[in-house]
Amino acid sequence: MPDTAPNPPIPDIDDDRMLRHLGAEHRVLLDTYRVLCRTQPIADEPLDRLTEALTDLEECVAGQPAHSVAGLLVRLHVLWSALDHTDASLFHPPEPGAGIVHRLVWGALDDARRLTGQR
Repeated sequence: MPDTAPNPPIPDIDDDRMLRHLGAEHRVLLDTYRVLCRTQPIADEPLDRLTEALTDLEECVAGQPAHSVAGLLVRLHVLWSALDHTDASLFHPPEPGAGIVHRLVWGALDDARRLTGQR
């Protein structure tokens, strides 16, 4: 008997438009955070507001399912940044001997980059 179940639609990158937008905002906030961390000691208020904005954005990303590898890449990037990182390790692979969680997340992030043609 032939299979008559309809094939599920192939996810389109446009399905992840909101997720990709949130990812772009997240990168801008991370870059701003990185700059603030490298400046002379400043009042805590700007850094606190930025941290709160990053946390809110991460919550939004956590609530958006990915429909494509590009969307998955956004979610993995946010996951990577949410792990316990110093400014120096935020945009770099884990050090040799890093824990399994860091190595797995970085590996999945690297796989998603490769599948989307990013490097």
